[in-house]
Amino acid sequence: MLLSTCIDIIASDYARIVRYGERRERFLDALDWSQMTPEFCRRTSMADECVNEETAEAWLYLDHLEHRLAREGDVPIEMLARFVIPPHLLIAAVPA
Repeated sequence: MLLSTCIDIIASDYARIVRYGERRERFLDALDWSQMTPEFCRRTSMADECVNEETAEAWLYLDHLEHRLAREGDVPIEMLARFVIPPHLLIAAVPA
């Protein structure tokens, strides 16, 4: 696989995580937090941190690959990291 193809894949992963984070933020902003349990608030805060970290790591990796493309050209690459939204984050904002 060429480096440019890897960049396209990671750019797609990054865009998907960013969109998820934006949708999640709008959803959480609409909640009445005074009605939520402290445990729910804690889990939601931890999940937010995970989303933020995944977003930052994907951006850093994409930036690294783009710099590598500028330095080395469109060379073959043997493996790449993928970025996904972990399943536990998809349900972390739903009160039990």
